[in-house]
Amino acid sequence: MLERFAILVALSFSSIVAQGSGAAEGLRFENGALLNGALEGGLGHESNISLSDEDQISSWFWQVSPEFELLLSPSNFTHVFKGSSQIRQYMNSHEDDFEDLKIIYTGRWEPNSQHRSRAVISIVKGHQKRGDGFTQDLSQPLEEVIQTDDKTLTLAHEYGRLVAKGRIGGELSYADRDFSNLHDFTDQFAFEQYGAGGWFYYRVGQQTNLTVDVAYDTYDYKLDEDVPRDSDSVKLLLGAVWEGLSKTTGQFKLGVERKMFGSAARNDYTGLTFDVGATWKPKTYSEFALDMNRAISEARLTGDPIVKTMMTVNWMHTWSEYMSSGARYQLRIDDEQGTRNRRDERHLIGVNVSRSLAKSVLVTGEIAWVSNHSNLPGFDYTNALVSIGLRVNL
Repeated sequence: MLERFAILVALSFSSIVAQGSGAAEGLRFENGALLNGALEGGLGHESNISLSDEDQISSWFWQVSPEFELLLSPSNFTHVFKGSSQIRQYMNSHEDDFEDLKIIYTGRWEPNSQHRSRAVISIVKGHQKRGDGFTQDLSQPLEEVIQTDDKTLTLAHEYGRLVAKGRIGGELSYADRDFSNLHDFTDQFAFEQYGAGGWFYYRVGQQTNLTVDVAYDTYDYKLDEDVPRDSDSVKLLLGAVWEGLSKTTGQFKLGVERKMFGSAARNDYTGLTFDVGATWKPKTYSEFALDMNRAISEARLTGDPIVKTMMTVNWMHTWSEYMSSGARYQLRIDDEQGTRNRRDERHLIGVNVSRSLAKSVLVTGEIAWVSNHSNLPGFDYTNALVSIGLRVNL
C-alpha cells in the first residue's frame, strides 16, 4: 500500500513541479492530454474514533491525500483516469489507521448526436471505520479497521438525440466485493453482483423529461452458509428530470423495489423506493443542493436486508476569489428487516472552509459532528472531528 501511495505522491509532485509557474490550470501536453494533480496534508482530532457508546477513544491524527486526473480526448472518444489516496495515522489508536486507494477509468464514445456509450472501471481499496458498516452490530470493536477490496465494471449505451422527443438506454454491471484482512469475520460479507438496467426519457417540455427506470441485480455470496444470503433485486422507478427551471436542475423518481432471497428461511421484502434531487443556484457564487433516496442495502451481521433512507442538504458559497466554504447536513435512517427490527437514525453536520494563499495553494479547515441513535441498547454514540490542512493544486 505504501508503494502505491509513493506512486501517487510522485505523480502529484511531478505535476506541480512541471507546471512551474504555480498556476492551477493543469499541465497540457502536445497531444492535447490534460493532467491535473493535487496534494493535501494536515492534522486533526477525533473524539470517538471507534464510534463506541462507552470507553470512547480520542486522538490527534495526521493525514496525506494525493490525487491526479488525466484527460485524453482523441476523435469521438474521451478517456478520464483518476487516482486518489488517503492515508491517516492516529497518535493514540493505531488500530484505526488506514490507507485507502481509489483508481477509476471512465471512457465515453459519441460517434454522432444519436449514440452515446460509456464504460466505467473502478478499483477501490478502502476501509470501514470501527463501529460502522459491518462492525455496526458488534458490542466490542475489532482489533483493526476492516480493509475492503471493491472492483466494479459498468457498460452503458444510450440512443436518441438529447433534444429528441424520446431516448432509450441500457447498461450492464458487475461488482466484486472482497476483503484484505480479518477473514474469519469478513468472509461472510464477500459477494459478486451482476446487474442489468434500462431507462426511457420522454420529452414533455423544453427542459423537462418524463422517465422510466428499471433495474435487476443478483447477489452471489462467496461463503456457503447454513442460511444463504444470495438474493435477486428488482426495481422500477417512474418520474421526471428537469434543467434550468427557476435556476434549478433536478429529478423526482418514485417506485417500488423487491428483494427475493434464494433461501426459504429468509423473508422477501417489497417496499417503496425513491431518488429525488434538486440543485438551486440563485447566484453564480452560491449553490444549494438537496438529495433524498431510499433503497435496500445489503445485510450486515444477521443477513436480513436493511432499508436505507438518506437526505443530504449542501450549501456551497464563494465569498471572494480567495475564500469559499461549504456546509452539509445529512440524515441517514437504517431500518433492519427481520426478527430484530433494529432502527438507527444518524445525524451529521459539517462545515468546511478554504482560503487561497496563492493561485495553487490553499489552507483548508473542516469541522464535523455526528450523532447516532438506535432502538437497541449499546449503539448510541456521538463523534466530533476537526482538521486543518494545506492543499497544493496543479
